[in-house]
Amino acid sequence: MNPIIETFFLKSQNAELANLVAAHWGYEFKSDLFYHIAYIQTEESKHLIYSGGNSEVKMEVVKPKVNLSDRIRQLKNPDSDTIGYILATYEWPKFDYLKINERFETISNPIIRDILQRTNGYLLYKCQLSALYKILTGLDEESAIQWARSWNIKKNTVRNEAKELFIGEFTLFDYITSNPAPFVIREPLNEAKSVLKYCF
Repeated sequence: MNPIIETFFLKSQNAELANLVAAHWGYEFKSDLFYHIAYIQTEESKHLIYSGGNSEVKMEVVKPKVNLSDRIRQLKNPDSDTIGYILATYEWPKFDYLKINERFETISNPIIRDILQRTNGYLLYKCQLSALYKILTGLDEESAIQWARSWNIKKNTVRNEAKELFIGEFTLFDYITSNPAPFVIREPLNEAKSVLKYCF
């Protein structure tokens, strides 16, 4: 079982770890960010599983009450969905990741429930949003993917349409904005696989 190492650092003061983040995401931030990352240390290399950054280098770091390593090691039956959810929500220190989204209980459609079940009823991932949009509108997959991408850039046409689509008792707009943050992210599939491979 390999250790999960969590650290905070200023980009200009730790080139090795800054390069690890850049290689993982495929691009390098120009500004001198303050990073919060977690990685798995194996004999061969470091495997990044979480990264967050802030341009305010003097920011007060809010550390979660339960660190990432403990959250993962407390899992009784670890799987990629659960680990991915823990990784995806880790950047919100005050978010209760064990709590089920109350709005989820208003949804009766079994297909929609299945899409949201693996993230405790929260709509976190771009792939979840595109899947829901496809179901709600009947449009093709490519259109749904493009619509989901447009959500994060706050296009008015997309935001207005989300106010007309319903899942359960709530509009799609209200459902997304009830998240810890009002945007959707890439699902951390590869990171979750690394945790399963090296930590269990």
